[in-house]
Amino acid sequence: MSTTVLLVLATLVYALFATFTSQAGGRLDASLSAGILNGIGGLLPLILWQAQRMSHAHLLPSRPSGLVFSVLAGVSVAVFSILLVTIYGRGGQLSFVVPAVYGGAIAITAVVGWTILGDVFSWSHLAGVAGIVVGIGLLAVPAK
Repeated sequence: MSTTVLLVLATLVYALFATFTSQAGGRLDASLSAGILNGIGGLLPLILWQAQRMSHAHLLPSRPSGLVFSVLAGVSVAVFSILLVTIYGRGGQLSFVVPAVYGGAIAITAVVGWTILGDVFSWSHLAGVAGIVVGIGLLAVPAK
């Protein structure tokens, strides 16, 4: 499967995640909701990994640093999920919350990539991130 197809699928599934999470907000305790979504989100990949292992599919070698970063990412996703469901439970609107959170995350991770991880960037990349930040600002302006 091509990277482009995978990107489209990932985007569609993430949109479903955001929509379903917004509907859980205010209908279920945020910690319980986050536990359910992270539990299922953790169980499915482990089942797939085990199936690959049993079928002798080529798996990447595992290194301790990969385990550490995976644990840190898991903690981040758990805290993020609780915060997201809490925001929706307090009346956060899907059409603002998703662009603000994910757009902000794009901007922050781009800066981290450029400054800490040494990712290469161009002026067009910088302009794109600036456009995201301006877009988030425009979304914050109340509708009249």
